[in-house]
Amino acid sequence: MTRILPVAGALAVAAYALVGVLSIVVWDPMAAVPGASHAEVVAGVEGSGESWTTGVVIPLALFAPGVIVAAVLSAVAVAGRLRWSTAAAWQLGLLVCGAPVYFAASFPMGMAVADAFLVSGGSHQPAPLALYGVSALAALVLVIGGVVALRGRPSPEPVAA
Repeated sequence: MTRILPVAGALAVAAYALVGVLSIVVWDPMAAVPGASHAEVVAGVEGSGESWTTGVVIPLALFAPGVIVAAVLSAVAVAGRLRWSTAAAWQLGLLVCGAPVYFAASFPMGMAVADAFLVSGGSHQPAPLALYGVSALAALVLVIGGVVALRGRPSPEPVAA
């Protein structure tokens, strides 16, 4: 258990990032322009003067640090230099932070597609809701874990006067 949990946490953060990037770069643009292929959407965005590359690079750049930190936490915990519960708490925190990262990362691509095809800039598919749900669940687990950890501590000794 002590080695599996940090590795599972790192994999969860990586999966979150992968779904986030795929949602931003592939699924949402295609859902915004039904019937168009991915290549047609890319060509439409580029043809309208918007940058497809910026819409791809920003999600990668914003999600990558969390994946790297999760992997480092996992490696340090597996090596025995960090308690698995501490690594898990930090990885849960990374999942919580995934929601605002997703929102910020999706904005440039959403605007590029919206401007190119005159569609709304909001999400057009369910992946963001799933990601936000995972972030909310991670926040809940983090709070419950913190409360359980605090309740397990012994009471401080009264100070003698």
